[in-house]
Amino acid sequence: RNSAKIVKLSAQYLELQYELEHRRRGFNLLAELTVFLRHGRIGSGRAVFHVAQRISAVLGMSKTAALIPGEDGKFTPFVLQGYTAGEKDELMGCQLDIDPELLQTGKGVLFTAEDNSARFADLRKTLKLPYFVSTPIATKNKVAAIIITGRMAQSPPFIFPLSSCDLDTLTAIGDLLSSVMVYQQRLDDANKQAQLDVLTGLLNRGAFELRAINLLQQDLPFGVDYAFIIIDLDYFKRINDSCGHIVGDEVLRLLACALRKFFRSTDLIGRMGGDEFAVFCYYVGEVDQLTRRIKKFQDIWNRTLSTAENMPHVQATLSFGIAVAPKDATTYKELFHKAD
Repeated sequence: RNSAKIVKLSAQYLELQYELEHRRRGFNLLAELTVFLRHGRIGSGRAVFHVAQRISAVLGMSKTAALIPGEDGKFTPFVLQGYTAGEKDELMGCQLDIDPELLQTGKGVLFTAEDNSARFADLRKTLKLPYFVSTPIATKNKVAAIIITGRMAQSPPFIFPLSSCDLDTLTAIGDLLSSVMVYQQRLDDANKQAQLDVLTGLLNRGAFELRAINLLQQDLPFGVDYAFIIIDLDYFKRINDSCGHIVGDEVLRLLACALRKFFRSTDLIGRMGGDEFAVFCYYVGEVDQLTRRIKKFQDIWNRTLSTAENMPHVQATLSFGIAVAPKDATTYKELFHKAD
């Protein structure tokens, strides 16, 4: 009986020691990931990949999968850590139906040998994970990814079953990733807003210049031609003076909308300030072709202005200036000067 007690106590001691060591590793992993993510060296996709790698290595998991949602509500494996090349080929691109329980934000899921074998049976079979813990990564209450990690077997004291300790660690990691993604999303939104003209929604002058310079440096060495078009709204001061600034603002918005519809989505369109707009676009052919295209836009603009609802009759013709790179100039400032 004493021997049996000693064996039992030894097993309990090993289990407690394992849990304490596991929690220590979990805390260290959280600290490592916090520092790694705080330095801003990665995007959300690579962050999930790095997390999957570290979970398998630090927490002793057999396999780790990260799933991302598609438009149809099904999930696709995005990261597969610990899988063979054949298993990866089989799973990548696979569309998975996910149980709603796995999508509850702020709540992870633990599955062990003690659970009903029918629970998550299809998912466990597909991912080849008999026992697992999972957590959703959510931004603005919308699941952006699910991390599922686990083991192929459990055989204490050599391979302990998954426990609430593993679930707590993974849930904390999911919360950390969610916070990072929300912060990055807000930062991206703020940066995007900082690049736009408030009134028209077009690129502001600074953002337009920066993107045009990048295109010139990137493409001119490879023989790509670009057209720089300056567009002035004539008699704009007269419109403001006679009809008021509300009408003047509406005319600017109408012109911005017309430019977006007429030019390609890949073309840069910006408001340079006041009544001056600019377009920077990929250019093929002769200048005469470009001139005819601009005259076509003038006709469209005249019709737009005459048919606009709740708009008093105003005279707002357009003046254009064109410079072509590299024929007329090769730098942004030179092209701007020539087109102006």
